[in-house]
Amino acid sequence: MDVTARQDSPIIGLKKFNNWTKSVLISKFAHAAAPPGSGGGGRRAGIKVLDIGCGKGGDLPKWAKANTDEYIGIGQWNTQSGPHMSTGNGAAYSVPVG
Repeated sequence: MDVTARQDSPIIGLKKFNNWTKSVLISKFAHAAAPPGSGGGGRRAGIKVLDIGCGKGGDLPKWAKANTDEYIGIGQWNTQSGPHMSTGNGAAYSVPVG
């Protein structure tokens, strides 16, 4: 779905609320779950995320804003080559589905 079609959705308000809620939860609990460390700038080190069912990776910017160290998203979306896995660094790899 492109941006224009998303804005025309009859439930766009609900989608925006859901997106905001996930942003708040990610920013609040990502840091609480990570052990204190020397991540520089007072940030905690060791935040690693395995996002199963990440879809097209729409939450990736939220996890990046939470200063995660590693992100792996596994999800299936409609592409010609089938399911993919995103590493959060712009790379996507095909994943065989048994």
